[in-house]
Amino acid sequence: MIRSARIFIPMASSKARIITRSLEPESEVPSFRTMVGITEVQDGVELLIEAEDTAALRAASNSYLRWMEMLIRTIETKEG
Repeated sequence: MIRSARIFIPMASSKARIITRSLEPESEVPSFRTMVGITEVQDGVELLIEAEDTAALRAASNSYLRWMEMLIRTIETKEG
């Protein structure tokens, strides 16, 4: 059974564009247990994660959310 999660993170469109472009290459790397889509949407970023099992779904969710957190902190540090 396929497990899935749709996660929306609200943010300014300028940050959403940077994050989406930064993580797109990672989401395009094939994985045998997960498939991830990242999309810039109005007022934020949306992640769609599909996985073969709960452990893979959790691992992918944690990875992408941590990468997003790191990118947001980097952007905010640069902005001052």
